Amino acid sequence: MLRFGVSTVAFKNTKETRDFYEKTGLPLEYGVNLKPDDVKYLLDAHIRCTSVHVPSPTQYFFPNFASGDRGVLASSMDILKQSIDTLSRCGGHTLVIHPGYAIDALVPSDYEKRKPFIERGVSEFEEYIIDKDGAVTGPSYLQSYFYKKYFENFKENISSINSLVESYGFYLAIENLNPRLYYMLQLPSEILELSSISNNLHFCLDFGHLFISSIVNKFDFMEGIRNILATDKVIHFHLSNNPSRPGYYNDAHDHITSGNIDYTAIIPKLLQRDATLILEIKHNPTEDIAFLKDQGVK
Repeated sequence: MLRFGVSTVAFKNTKETRDFYEKTGLPLEYGVNLKPDDVKYLLDAHIRCTSVHVPSPTQYFFPNFASGDRGVLASSMDILKQSIDTLSRCGGHTLVIHPGYAIDALVPSDYEKRKPFIERGVSEFEEYIIDKDGAVTGPSYLQSYFYKKYFENFKENISSINSLVESYGFYLAIENLNPRLYYMLQLPSEILELSSISNNLHFCLDFGHLFISSIVNKFDFMEGIRNILATDKVIHFHLSNNPSRPGYYNDAHDHITSGNIDYTAIIPKLLQRDATLILEIKHNPTEDIAFLKDQGVK
């Protein structure tokens, strides 16, 4: 059965989040925007979740399970466990994580702090950058030695992380990312490669990220979706739209009807799946919910 909910990133504050939940009854994905007091407020108000996006409550850093630094891996595990605790208390079933980053360090979770962190690396990797303003990497970046090294690190680490999450009775969903310096899991072929490691690995397909990657890495967007869905390991979807096009790349998290992604071509492919759709937009989701219902999502 296909289920759907809304990420907390859609709301300006916890009161707005609570009002939405009490009005609609739709479950939430506790997002990276929630501070510890925000999580406590939502839990005390019995706002149920379907999923938690690591880190929630927000931490200074994202976990990085592609790192070769044992200290970073240990810190990443601590961050992960705090989100597992949130998931166990909000009644959800799925933990969404980014796949790690092609660097040994921890990466800031807040965009305003992450942006300068990434931009400092642009000069070192200039030959792979196609858009300096967004630190957007081109196809050659994914073929570089250091990118492949960190991808192999993640492949080595992911099974034990997945086993930990499963030991709590939850699913781990690994999210594909968009082309950017240090960002990993940009291609459908990488998801297929990871899916072959274990029958127990699952994925979160972020359509906005995949759309930008299809433009940069020059693959057919709809074919990429079909290939990823064919793994039968996608249990979670992030829906948003963006205005990206060749030469302009913006992961805007707009309304799903406001951008260059045609969701009328995508939603019918999802209706019979046993998975969860999450509206991960930065706006009031009322019109997006109406659109999904018009498309047959119950």
